[in-house]
Amino acid sequence: MKNRNKDENWDAVSWLLVKSFQHRHDSLETVLYRYGFDEHFQKFSIRGRGRAPTIQELSLVPAYSKSFPISMAKKSDLLELCKKLAILQEFHPWYANLQTLDALRHSAPEPAAEHTDEWSR
Repeated sequence: MKNRNKDENWDAVSWLLVKSFQHRHDSLETVLYRYGFDEHFQKFSIRGRGRAPTIQELSLVPAYSKSFPISMAKKSDLLELCKKLAILQEFHPWYANLQTLDALRHSAPEPAAEHTDEWSR
């Protein structure tokens, strides 16, 4: 970001007075800001005077070849959240198809070290 001090009208930006920022996906090279919550947004450009940026295609490689199973209790809790609509409906099939492992049914993580203090005696 090269333009740090002037907005699109070449007015100075008082960074310490800015109350909120907004970034929109339709204009990647500008950021909106305002000094008060009842004011209109003003713009400043984050693109410098140099060459136009090149957008590279990114390809993500999966970190794992298969998904890991979860405990029956965890899946039950997640499906309960689906029923209560705490999880968006579009994700319900993904949670319903999670693999479980019966061996994980009652396994809880053990503490890493013995925890003793005056309250636990």
